[in-house]
Amino acid sequence: MRIILMIVIYVLMGNAQAEIFKCKQINGRYTFQDKPCANIKRQSKVTVQFVDPDKVIEAQKKLSEELQQRRKLKATQVERVQKEREIIAIEDQARSNNQLVETARENVEAIERNTAAIKSKSNNRTLFYTPHLPNKTNVKHHTKESGLNLNISIK
Repeated sequence: MRIILMIVIYVLMGNAQAEIFKCKQINGRYTFQDKPCANIKRQSKVTVQFVDPDKVIEAQKKLSEELQQRRKLKATQVERVQKEREIIAIEDQARSNNQLVETARENVEAIERNTAAIKSKSNNRTLFYTPHLPNKTNVKHHTKESGLNLNISIK
């Protein structure tokens, strides 16, 4: 930021040849003017240095290059953050898919157990099938003629 301010000051002061006086006010602030201060005790003379126009052009080029590098760096940082967010989203989706697969396995195992129990024709035995599905809850009661009660609830 100082570099920018100094370049602007150098450009503006390029052809100045007047004397400049720095005056301290009663409130402690400083003012700059081309005439001597009213109170000589609170006055100081500012010397103006002339700047070579070639140096100004060189400084502007350097500033331009630095600003361009900063823009590139910022764009790279934004791109990196986006990629990190995409990776996190993909990892979350993979975890979710793994949970769904595990739930499906558990459901298949429960169905196989219930099927085996029904096939063994156990009388007066109540089976509870409770799969873990992420959607709606439906409860269905089925009774076979053999007297076997089967309660199936889907969550």
